[in-house]
Amino acid sequence: MFLTTYINAVDPLVECYDGCLVHSRFAPAAPLDGSSLFDQSPTSTPRAVKFRPDLRVPLLTIITETDLFGGVGHGYFYARQPDTRWLRVWEIPGAAHADNYTIQVAPIDTGFAPLETLVAAYAPTTSLMGRRLDHYINFAPQHHYVVQAALAALNGWVCTGEPAPAAPRIAVHDADQPRPVLDANGLACGGVRTPWVDVPIARTSGLGTEESVVSAIFGTGEPFDGAMLRRMYPGGSRRISRRVHRRTGPSDSTRLYPARGPKRDSAARRRDLSPRRGAAAGGPVTHPATLRLNASR
Repeated sequence: MFLTTYINAVDPLVECYDGCLVHSRFAPAAPLDGSSLFDQSPTSTPRAVKFRPDLRVPLLTIITETDLFGGVGHGYFYARQPDTRWLRVWEIPGAAHADNYTIQVAPIDTGFAPLETLVAAYAPTTSLMGRRLDHYINFAPQHHYVVQAALAALNGWVCTGEPAPAAPRIAVHDADQPRPVLDANGLACGGVRTPWVDVPIARTSGLGTEESVVSAIFGTGEPFDGAMLRRMYPGGSRRISRRVHRRTGPSDSTRLYPARGPKRDSAARRRDLSPRRGAAAGGPVTHPATLRLNASR
């Protein structure tokens, strides 16, 4: 929200940066009149601030479900705007503003940690900053990998002039209180597609609980039980692998591989993803880090 204000009000004056990445924002932006953007009541009229139409440099914005629908206030939904020559917005279904990566994975993801250690750190947890919740916080990995892909796309945009791919928006019910359109598995439709929502083994959401501000931005997660996994993937891990590669084929998508993507893809093939291991026990599953976006520019 502060960077939104910088882009709109400061960047045209100082012309300092060659490109900008806004990693999560809600509807408002930080005011310049001395007031606080947190003074606005969640029940009041949204103070939605869009990015200025005459952007100077490439801007890529990452929006999770929490950011879109508002975990602690009005969501980015109220400030939505179409992509332009210099603007791309990537909305991530199944992702929360903060998640397991924030508190469990990031501290050990140095680039040298064994893959098995990182996978174990993604294990669903009900523990959040010393407090025990009655639900799992969001444990979906795609937030981190979409951001990695966004950094690569923005760097390419700035260095080569090739725009970052456009992406469809998350589908939203047309109502006074915006909420995502859900598929048969309870996952949001539309947005930047990843195997964790196209070939899921869990239901994850950016919509948290009202226990506290912190729990509101960490979303929720619910691993599918063994019976559901057997119905969805009667062939076990091989069935999942085939569906992942079928869904992410180059015929209908732009394929983006974040750093260490092939290594994680190899690990996904090695790991037993059948219901008797990992998934049924609530453990994490590693999918290939492949994103599906529109190929249009």
